[in-house]
Amino acid sequence: MMPRPGPPLYPAPMKTFLFAPHVALVEDDLDVREGLQALLRSFGYRVFPYEDAQQFFDAGHGGIDCVLSDVQMPGMDGFDLLARLRADRQGPPCVLMTAFPDAHVRARALRGGAAGFLGKPIDAEELAACIVQAMNG
Repeated sequence: MMPRPGPPLYPAPMKTFLFAPHVALVEDDLDVREGLQALLRSFGYRVFPYEDAQQFFDAGHGGIDCVLSDVQMPGMDGFDLLARLRADRQGPPCVLMTAFPDAHVRARALRGGAAGFLGKPIDAEELAACIVQAMNG
């Protein structure tokens, strides 16, 4: 069987965890956060989980290569997080995800500068491709 053309959907395995790209995961649902954290780690990323956007900003985002954030969260929502990152101009790319992925929400996310948009439940291959694309600009 011939190999599939194009780049792989999953990132290449990291030689060492220390040099793995850093992904901030902002998700208020503990079960979803833990599941996505495990999935992102299986791709070779170093994951920094946060239960809300304020906790993410309080920790600082220096050294973060990509942010994966839920849209609907108490307090600062994903759109507010995205706007704040874009206003920073030095902030990492941000991928938004939601359990309600209608066309209006998708358009708002992409118009606001999101590097990607995912509907829940998250498809592993789609997540992998979206994170790689976001970090590669």
